[in-house]
Amino acid sequence: MNGTRSLRVEGAVVFWSAGATRKLDLLHVYESLGLEAFMPGDKTPEAALLQSLKVCLKRHKGEGESFNIIPRRNRKKDGFEVQRVVHGKVNEYHTMLIARAGVGGPLLEAGPNFRRKELKPDHWSRVPSTDVDREVFDWCEHVLRPSYAAAMNHVEGAAVGRSLVNIVDHLDGLTLKDAGGVYWVPSEAVPMIMALREGLEDTVAIDVLENKPTVEAIDAFRRALTREIETEVQGISEDINSGDLGERALENRAERARELITKISSYEGILGTTLETLRDSVDVPKQAAATALAMIESGNQFESVFSSIV
Repeated sequence: MNGTRSLRVEGAVVFWSAGATRKLDLLHVYESLGLEAFMPGDKTPEAALLQSLKVCLKRHKGEGESFNIIPRRNRKKDGFEVQRVVHGKVNEYHTMLIARAGVGGPLLEAGPNFRRKELKPDHWSRVPSTDVDREVFDWCEHVLRPSYAAAMNHVEGAAVGRSLVNIVDHLDGLTLKDAGGVYWVPSEAVPMIMALREGLEDTVAIDVLENKPTVEAIDAFRRALTREIETEVQGISEDINSGDLGERALENRAERARELITKISSYEGILGTTLETLRDSVDVPKQAAATALAMIESGNQFESVFSSIV
C-alpha cells in the first residue's frame, strides 16, 4: 500500500447518556445483534448489598448526621456494619445494624449501639437504642430486599457505558476526546449503532451525528488513532517487559497487537494513506511477545527432556 488514495472518511460521531438498565433487556438487545460477548459481568451480592444500603440510608440522613457503611473483615461472609454518626464536639457513633448477603437475599441484624465517650478511638461506652436508630432499622428492613433485588437485576449506567465503549472499539471506532465520552465510528458501523440506539432507547440515550469528510476531520481521526495506538502499545510493552506474564497472558498481548494492526489497516483505507509509523510501533511489542513465548516453549521442552533423562 503506497501513497494516498481517494478518501472515504464517512461515518458518525457518537455519544450517549446511559442509565441503569435491566440485565435481561440489555442481554436481549445484545444477543439480537451478536454482541453478547460485551455484556457487563455479573454484580456480586456484596456489591448489590452495598448499593441497596446506600439507597436505604439516603432518605434518613438528617442535619448534623451521616452514615458509615463499614465492610466487616470477611465482607462476603459477614457483610457490612452500618453506623449513624451524630456530629458534634465529640461525635456519637451508633452501630445500628449489620447487613449480610444471604442465599435468598439480604439479612439484617440489629447491632449494638455505641457512643464514643472520649476522642480516643479505643474508648467506647454502650448506650441504648434511640428512636431514630429504630426507625432507620425498620425502614431498611422494609426497603432493603426490593432494593437489593433491583440492584442484582440491573446493570448500572456506568457499566453499560463501558460496554458500549468496548463495542465502539470492536467496530473500529475511535475516541475523539482524551477523557472519552465522544466517539467516531466508520460508516459501515453506523447501522449497528442505530440498532443499539433503538433497542436501548428506554434507558440509554445514544446520539448519532453523521458526518462527511473534511480536512479537519481527517486530522482529528489521525490524531485520535495515533493517541489510541500509542497508549495501547505502551501498556502492552510495559506488561511484557515486566517479565511477570505467563504463557496465556503473553498470547493475549500478542493477539491484541494483531488486532491493533488490523485496526490500522482499516484506517489506512478510511484515511486513504499509509500509516507505517504506527504499524512499526505495534510490531515492537508483537515481536517481544513472540520472543517471550518462544523462550517459555524452549524452557518447557528442556524440562521435558531433562525429566525423561532423570
